[in-house]
Amino acid sequence: ADFDSDGTVVMGDYLSGDFVLTGNQLGIGTTAPASKLHVDGSITSAISQRVDTSTSYTFVIGDQSNIVACANGSAITATVPPNTDVAFPLGAELAVVQAGAGQVTLTAGAGVTLYAADSELKTRVIYSMAYLYQSSANNWIVAGDLTS
Repeated sequence: ADFDSDGTVVMGDYLSGDFVLTGNQLGIGTTAPASKLHVDGSITSAISQRVDTSTSYTFVIGDQSNIVACANGSAITATVPPNTDVAFPLGAELAVVQAGAGQVTLTAGAGVTLYAADSELKTRVIYSMAYLYQSSANNWIVAGDLTS
């Protein structure tokens, strides 16, 4: 690592701007990061899938930024727990797919509010997905291929 006169820490090949840490900003592929994480180039991301075959599921911290595949022939209830039980960070994202004949109904744990267009919180058909975004503690926005 090298240190510039302004306190910037430069790692990797400075001339090509591989990694730059300045203050609380990290630049990848740039020598002048404009936000906490500034990437100049393509990003590859991989997510995992958890398959659950029960008729009742409660999201866990490991589900964040991954997919929960609910695979049962009967109706399934997927519960978003309160922040006191599972401390998802603000901006957390959850995804669920109906992987069997049983429709998935999203429910709110104690003190949790789910906001969805037309209050639709049930997957429509097999392979329908729902996406949940935590906008503030215990408040989630829900979107996807949903019905009432």
